[in-house]
Amino acid sequence: MVDVPAANRNIRRCAAFFAGQPAALRPHFKAHKCTTLMQQQLDAGSCAGVACQTSWEALVLARSGFTDILIANQVVDPAALDELAQAAAAARLTVCSTGAPAPLRRSSDNSLAWPSARSA
Repeated sequence: MVDVPAANRNIRRCAAFFAGQPAALRPHFKAHKCTTLMQQQLDAGSCAGVACQTSWEALVLARSGFTDILIANQVVDPAALDELAQAAAAARLTVCSTGAPAPLRRSSDNSLAWPSARSA
């Protein structure tokens, strides 16, 4: 359940606060898991794309037309990397990483994977 007047008011307040600032908003999908609200946040202005937590959320956002997506989590699971590859076909993705052994590589079947220690 969403209090629509409160959501609209908060969206306008956030956009107004960041207007003209040296920083921008990047709304996080986990706050509401609703692409309609996410689009309203972008439409209000002062945003530099969207954020999400999982590869599946990134795929949902990319398929819904969002084109600048930050995944605020490490992604190493092979199935999740395949979801990222699918999302990357429709959006610019940025994935947070800590201590990654090497850059992700695209394999011959177009999936993404970390290179093995032998091939790094």
